[in-house]
Amino acid sequence: MSRAQLKGQCSSWSGSFGVQFASALRPCSLSPPLLSVLAVWLVMADEGRDVEPPPAKKRRFASVEPGAVKEAAAASVPANTKSATEFWVRVFNSFCEDAGEAVDVKTCSPKELDSVIGRFYVGLRNQKGKYYKKASYMAARASLSRYFVTVLLREECNLYRNPAFKHSNNVLDGVLKQARYVQLWKCRFLRSTRSQEPKSVEAQEEGPLLKKKEIIIHF
Repeated sequence: MSRAQLKGQCSSWSGSFGVQFASALRPCSLSPPLLSVLAVWLVMADEGRDVEPPPAKKRRFASVEPGAVKEAAAASVPANTKSATEFWVRVFNSFCEDAGEAVDVKTCSPKELDSVIGRFYVGLRNQKGKYYKKASYMAARASLSRYFVTVLLREECNLYRNPAFKHSNNVLDGVLKQARYVQLWKCRFLRSTRSQEPKSVEAQEEGPLLKKKEIIIHF
């Protein structure tokens, strides 16, 4: 059916013209109410009257922007985890700059990255130049692995699952044993120095008195 024929039929209809319009265009898959709106719109357009487009169908689902998925994934990470990741990435970058490690973590191979991370574990110290505690070393490895996988999107650089990082993980185990050995000797040294410290005058005077009291109580 041509547009002129459609206009003629629409202008001659009155009342329930939606049903007539639907019967005239029976092969069409549109429902009668929607066909009625279309017929009225065509008639008003040809008569020169202001025509407002049919109301847009209300969408059930929200439109997904290109960065919406990435933002939603980032929102699932706790704030403390984000802060720890940012901190240890800064420490790692500072080590690379200080040690002259020319490595691009975005493009380097896992083998190259494994070698740099192993040296990072060995040289990692706090601001006083001393070993970190075990929990800090564990946090450093977890933060770097999270950064490589979730931020750089390099699944092959998972420090836990990829066997390519076996060397650096063994190095970390050795560093932890060295740190524990140093801390144990430090504790022993402090205990020995404290035991050798001379007693104060008051303590020396109180010693015999305590003994006398013990003797009196005993008899």
